[in-house]
Amino acid sequence: MFQTKKPSSRYTIGLLAGWPVYGSYAADRFVDHITQGLKKFALEQDCNLLLALGVSSTLEGRSTQAAWPLVSDGTDFIPVGHWNTDGLIVLAPIRSQSRTDYIQERIAEGFPVVFIGNGAGQPSVSVDNEAGIKQAVGHLFEHGHRRIAFLAGDTNDPGDSLIRLHAYHQAIQDFGLERDPRLVEYGYYDREYSYLATDKMLRSGVSFSALLASNDMSATGAMQAIRDNGLRIPEDVAVIGFDDQPVAAGQDPPLSSIHYPLFEAGYQAGSLLMQALKFGREIKSTTLLLSPRLAARRSCGCLPGKEQAWNTILPATRKTKKFQIAPTVQQMTQSVSSQANTMPPDEIRKYCQHLTEAFTAALRQKNADLLHKALNEILLDARTAGESLHIWQEAITVLSEAGLPSSRVAGSREFANMLLHRARVEISENIQHQQEQTLINQTSITHQLSWLSSYLFAARDEPEIFRALASLPLIGIKFLHIALFEAEGKDPVARVRYCIPSLDQTGSPENETTDKNLKFPTREYPPDGLFEENLPYHLALLPLVLPDTLLGFVVFDTSNMGQYAAIARELAAAIKSTQLHAKILEMSQTDGLTNIYNRRFFEECFAKELERSRRYSRPLALIMIDLDHFKDYNDAFGHPAGDRALQEFAQVIRNEVRRNLDIVARYGGEEFVIVMPESTLDNALNLAERIRARLEASGALRSRLTTSIGVTACLAGRPDGDTLLSQADMALYKAKKSGRNRVCTYP
Repeated sequence: MFQTKKPSSRYTIGLLAGWPVYGSYAADRFVDHITQGLKKFALEQDCNLLLALGVSSTLEGRSTQAAWPLVSDGTDFIPVGHWNTDGLIVLAPIRSQSRTDYIQERIAEGFPVVFIGNGAGQPSVSVDNEAGIKQAVGHLFEHGHRRIAFLAGDTNDPGDSLIRLHAYHQAIQDFGLERDPRLVEYGYYDREYSYLATDKMLRSGVSFSALLASNDMSATGAMQAIRDNGLRIPEDVAVIGFDDQPVAAGQDPPLSSIHYPLFEAGYQAGSLLMQALKFGREIKSTTLLLSPRLAARRSCGCLPGKEQAWNTILPATRKTKKFQIAPTVQQMTQSVSSQANTMPPDEIRKYCQHLTEAFTAALRQKNADLLHKALNEILLDARTAGESLHIWQEAITVLSEAGLPSSRVAGSREFANMLLHRARVEISENIQHQQEQTLINQTSITHQLSWLSSYLFAARDEPEIFRALASLPLIGIKFLHIALFEAEGKDPVARVRYCIPSLDQTGSPENETTDKNLKFPTREYPPDGLFEENLPYHLALLPLVLPDTLLGFVVFDTSNMGQYAAIARELAAAIKSTQLHAKILEMSQTDGLTNIYNRRFFEECFAKELERSRRYSRPLALIMIDLDHFKDYNDAFGHPAGDRALQEFAQVIRNEVRRNLDIVARYGGEEFVIVMPESTLDNALNLAERIRARLEASGALRSRLTTSIGVTACLAGRPDGDTLLSQADMALYKAKKSGRNRVCTYP
């Protein structure tokens, strides 16, 4: 059985999704809101967090590629698994047998796993799909629709997709509607596939006046197909989605949708997992269902801003002339929470209580500033949390419906109406400001990403890539690490070379960076000492992936996740480009037969080392080597044997040259040369003698070969290149004249 960490240590929670979180169409806001809730839980519990977020490497809409702790087809390896976490949260559907097998093996070992979505009998947090679908069908029924089409999810998903499909069939039966199989198509939770499925139904001639989709992305594709077929929404076809992602309210007309409390799902999944980690509680049979709620908008036929009459009036007593309003906090919390994405219900309840009390106090004291101050505090906190401000219009609607002062008190009703009107205007102005600020930020980010893309495209090596990344703080990204895989045996991801670029806060790529490089086994990520021990880390890991190529992964913090996929894709392309550039450069500098440097590269490096020797008065040695009687060897055994002899001799030289700064090159034919910066004549003599002796003793050749070697050096860098080469050549000639198989020096 799996043993969890000791209670005194900090727990690490991992998140895995069964699909690419960053797809071809847009980032998956579904996952984004779940991670927001999980982050809040991790902060409260002082937990580490590792998020494996897959990135689609193709333009194909329906991609099953996922970031997973497996090396297998259809999976991009990311080190978030049972070896570096204490428990895993899995977003279903998994959509792969190998990934399913991995999770089932962990469960069999007793490793804590919690699903978001259908867990097939395992601990899970999910929305009540049946209740949500029934709400949607019932709402359309109330609008008078009797032919309701359904866009189902994924045929390979036995979880939410199947449950929502069955719930649709049950709701059709419950409302006494005709069950017509022609009204059901699969959209695979994808915009493009849903467009095609809806277009197919419309062109087939099957009649329907409303359409319900398994998620909002499917609904947006369906809406486009409806419009392209010359039909109006909702006049000809009403549409309702599921999940109520931000994309829903931004449609034209705004999309009605079943609200899935995703933030709460992430938070509760963390809480459920912690029961097993912290207290060792059995959670095998636990399934937590979250209540859905219909967010009705124009796409289903509902009018915006529809309000009830002022019919809840509680008059004040004549004695105190104070006002009372009906209890509204619970209603307000439910209404606002049904459309919130990043604010948890407990916080919303606190704000609703504050708003209600401020409204009451403003009425009693005839002081409009009390409500103004409270509302602005709430709106500021909502903006900080990244929440859309329109949800607070719902709060004002509930407040106005809950109760107004009696008209018998002079001016009181008019004052209350004025307060509510000013509150609506204030929220509208804040919404406009939020939208304008978002547009400004997006324009700036687009500009910076465009600049980053062009700079990465032009990068020829890693230092230039790192200098380009110095601009990331300008778009709010202050943390980025790069891990490049290195194979070991049959394991293509055994180790990583881990690069930590210095992100210059000024954003200037011209400034010097202090980049760091580490190496360690991939599955030991993160190694001890990489992060401060006294602080928890919350990390998003994205694969550096190109079609058919996985280079490694990139690590961000979790503060600004919307831009991560674009940066990861650009980085992958830039790194691949620099690797290809380095390969081409190596080929242009390398002798094709012996795989050591060629004469052209030797001449470039020799000139640089001579200049350095002259400038800093540093020693420089040069060794020139020639194989003895190599023509006779070639004639006796043939050119292929001669080529193998040259390769063997090049390997002998490489084995004996032990300093990285020494340069070994093939000078031409059977002649080789070694440049030794910072080396004296004695050091060069020792190396030359080792090479001579090693070749003489070699048994890898068809016949014994020896070598003649000439050595020279300059102590103060006085000779020029031609002179030093001439001296080494004269020493080599001296060795040959003296009987070969020896080392001679100049003078």
